[in-house]
Amino acid sequence: MWTDPPTHRPLSGLVSQAFTPKTVARLRPRIADIAAELITGLPDGEFDIVDAVAYPLPLIVIVELLGVSPADRAFFKDCTDRSLGLRVDPALPPEELGRIVADATKEPRRVPAGRGPAPPGAPIRRPAQRPRGRRARRRAAPDTKVAALASMLLTAGYVTTTLLLGNVLLCLRDNPGVEQRLRTDRSLVPAAIEEVLRCRPPVSQAYRIADEDVPVAGEVVPANGFVTVSVLSANHDERQFGDPDRFDLHRDPNKHLAFGHGIHFCLGAPLARLEAGIALNRLFDELAELRVGDDITFHDAEFYGATRMTVSARRG
Repeated sequence: MWTDPPTHRPLSGLVSQAFTPKTVARLRPRIADIAAELITGLPDGEFDIVDAVAYPLPLIVIVELLGVSPADRAFFKDCTDRSLGLRVDPALPPEELGRIVADATKEPRRVPAGRGPAPPGAPIRRPAQRPRGRRARRRAAPDTKVAALASMLLTAGYVTTTLLLGNVLLCLRDNPGVEQRLRTDRSLVPAAIEEVLRCRPPVSQAYRIADEDVPVAGEVVPANGFVTVSVLSANHDERQFGDPDRFDLHRDPNKHLAFGHGIHFCLGAPLARLEAGIALNRLFDELAELRVGDDITFHDAEFYGATRMTVSARRG
């Protein structure tokens, strides 16, 4: 995600085949099993839905895909939090903050992927294997880049989906009547998830560097200029979305930018959609009532979602 062509293509090719809709669809039974295990054990009453479901579900899936030992899940969670700057004091000097984030980003690479059990047909190991033969070795990515890809996948593979699952519940809370429609007609769940992605994209900003002078809205972004793009604003652009502040289960087309655009479009989009759909359907199956309370802690910076969300649940 930090490279341009021609460097980008071979790195993207290493993992893109692991995230095609067809490949991801084969993971459905395992994801369903994980969701069932997590959600079936939920108590009546109050609990933190992020800690109980939204965080562990995508984390278990991605570490299994990479073959990471279950014993290392907490380690990777802690590394990821620190790499995103979520557990550091913002009052620290900039150089100290930078060192903490850089160290945390490198730390997950110390535990090799592939040493733990992977689910049947886990696709990520295969692209990361060293190709055999002289010609194949010339095409292979260096080990350091494979390690960096694995580290990135661990981070991107669960943080954004954790936020998405929480944002689904927030949208249901803020739009009365939608939850009941979804419970009655489960065929609307995929459209609901797309509308959640539009209204509450887990990553609200994207960053780019202009490779040439670019005119935008009467101004010029100079070559090498650093640009912060608001995904949240783009997803509410009235020129693209009619009545953009309304949560619409039948919005069509719904060309939101929650997963980015172009060559850097999120490789894990099919997996995130599948996980969110399975989790929401299972919550509806197990819980007759699920109400979001007031005890919510939100991410700051560009992340748009909750780190903690207390809900009140009642089984049917």
